[in-house]
Amino acid sequence: MGFLGLYDYEKAGSGVAKDGPQKKRVVVFFEIFLRKFWKLISLNMLFVLFCIPVVTIGPAMAGAAKVLRNFSQERHAFLFSDFWGAFKRNFGKAFLMGLIDLIAIVCIAAGCIVYPMLAKGYDNMLIYIPLSIILALGVVLVMMNFYSFLMIVTTNISFKNILKNSLFLTFLEIKNNVITFIIVALISLVFGLLVYVFRLLILLAIFIPFTIIGLVVCFNCYPVIRKYVIDPYYEAKGEESPEFAYLKPKDDEETVFSDMGGKEAPIVKDKQKKRQSSSKARTKGKTIR
Repeated sequence: MGFLGLYDYEKAGSGVAKDGPQKKRVVVFFEIFLRKFWKLISLNMLFVLFCIPVVTIGPAMAGAAKVLRNFSQERHAFLFSDFWGAFKRNFGKAFLMGLIDLIAIVCIAAGCIVYPMLAKGYDNMLIYIPLSIILALGVVLVMMNFYSFLMIVTTNISFKNILKNSLFLTFLEIKNNVITFIIVALISLVFGLLVYVFRLLILLAIFIPFTIIGLVVCFNCYPVIRKYVIDPYYEAKGEESPEFAYLKPKDDEETVFSDMGGKEAPIVKDKQKKRQSSSKARTKGKTIR
């Protein structure tokens, strides 16, 4: 008997077909988020712990990007070892990227202070034009960051090509990037307002906001890297991309079970078997008579 008689949860279905309708991406994202929630908290704490100003912000972002990439693609990740491995292995490139980001943040912040003062002092609204240009460049740089750290931990290409590819993907997938930027901005705005109203909530920065933003970015942007950077590389070499090699058995001997999703016959309980057997017996008796 099902809960309140609405549905029988003990009744077996025919399973889920492998090639059946796919879930919407927003549903998949929230499933991943809820399933990995406590690991996201642990990763956020690890990220904050390794963030020494200027020196290790970039490498810490690379370490978090490696783990969040695996989470977003529903791969297994060893939280500390994967973070620490990406942190050490990509220290040089990630440090440079982090340094560029910090310099850009300082320049944008200075522009937001200086240009309005100049515009007011000289009573000239045209001074806001360079401020608008700086802000636009800042948005482009943020979108480039959606791809730069993911490519740092995923590929072996040079830092120059990482910057070039990040800029290329920023404009190539502008719709996807604008949507991601808006989501990231909203999360940041909500967190900022909460901290402004309830100052003690600044402590939440230790536990959650960075990894939520990172998971959104990885979920939306890593498929773009796979489509335009990883897959074309292996296609040019005439090789199969190893992206999903972990899902395939090495040979037929290692295949223990066959996927029968959508094909299984519902399980018949003992009582149902007895009723079916007695029904068949009655039918057979009538046929004989």
